[in-house]
Amino acid sequence: MKQRILVGIALLVMLVTVLYFGGIYLRLFLVGASIMAIKELASAFKLKTPYFALLFAVVYFAFFIVNTSYLLAMLMVWLLINMIYMVFKNEHPNNVFANFFLPIYIVIPFSFIYLLSHYGLVVLLIFTTSWGSDTFAYFVGKFFGKRKLTKMSPSKTVEGAIGGVAGGTVLSLIVWNFIHPITILPVLIFFLISILSEIGDLSASVIKRHMGIKDYSNLMPGHGGILDRFDSVLFTAPLVYFSLEFLL
Repeated sequence: MKQRILVGIALLVMLVTVLYFGGIYLRLFLVGASIMAIKELASAFKLKTPYFALLFAVVYFAFFIVNTSYLLAMLMVWLLINMIYMVFKNEHPNNVFANFFLPIYIVIPFSFIYLLSHYGLVVLLIFTTSWGSDTFAYFVGKFFGKRKLTKMSPSKTVEGAIGGVAGGTVLSLIVWNFIHPITILPVLIFFLISILSEIGDLSASVIKRHMGIKDYSNLMPGHGGILDRFDSVLFTAPLVYFSLEFLL
């Protein structure tokens, strides 16, 4: 427990630092996190190192293509490159799929952290809905959890899930109160995002259970790997961004 807390504090300090300085420092942090997360998931599925996916992460954060049309064009070109490679190198389809899917699952969601970093405190909403939910779910489940939430993740409890959603929602509303007055709409939105944050966490847990692993890596003692810590962030970052763009 002590180690988990200390590593968590160190990670939080690192994240706050790169968010504060932003720019190239945040890009380097995100491309590094993307590369490690891609390697972790590929390892979990026992796939060859997906070099094309790693290259995508570097190129994407170097040029940071956010225009929708250009991004879709980039993804289509990326798919074509992978198909050509499969045909002429007789590559296994699983490896080709990994090279195409991993950037969509990992790199693009991470990029929304960079987008929201330009909006000051708003970027913290990504982490209050995800890490806030994770933290409250962990402690509420540990001390009050009795009913199992799902067979695929035995350590998750109904009580922990409820505590996680409530905690993530409340923390997000505290941050939001420094930005705008609280109305019913942000309450509903952060409540929904906190629920989806837990789905992101559960989906990563289901993958680990199917693959027979406890953590994606041992990079951060007490927390596991990048994916273990950022699995819910991959869900919440795009949701927070689009909520602010179209709803709030």
